[in-house]
Amino acid sequence: MNALTIDRNKGKAITYYVLIPGLNYSIDEMIVALGLVQLEKLEFANNKRKELIEKYIENLKDCKKITIPFQKLNNIKSVYHIASTTY
Repeated sequence: MNALTIDRNKGKAITYYVLIPGLNYSIDEMIVALGLVQLEKLEFANNKRKELIEKYIENLKDCKKITIPFQKLNNIKSVYHIASTTY
């Protein structure tokens, strides 16, 4: 520990005890800024994926060898993030 570190920690505990082990989910400002920009696009992306899935279902409805799961989900709003391709 150097003099600057000691000055910065004056009146504060220099060490601490971990009572419950866990993970630190801190993220930096750049990642937060990118996340905020992506959130602005979220509704558009979800709607686009929904359109693609609806096209897949329409085009595959007569194919007897394919079962399309999760078509009738009550009270659930899907974001279709697994079944769709990128747009």
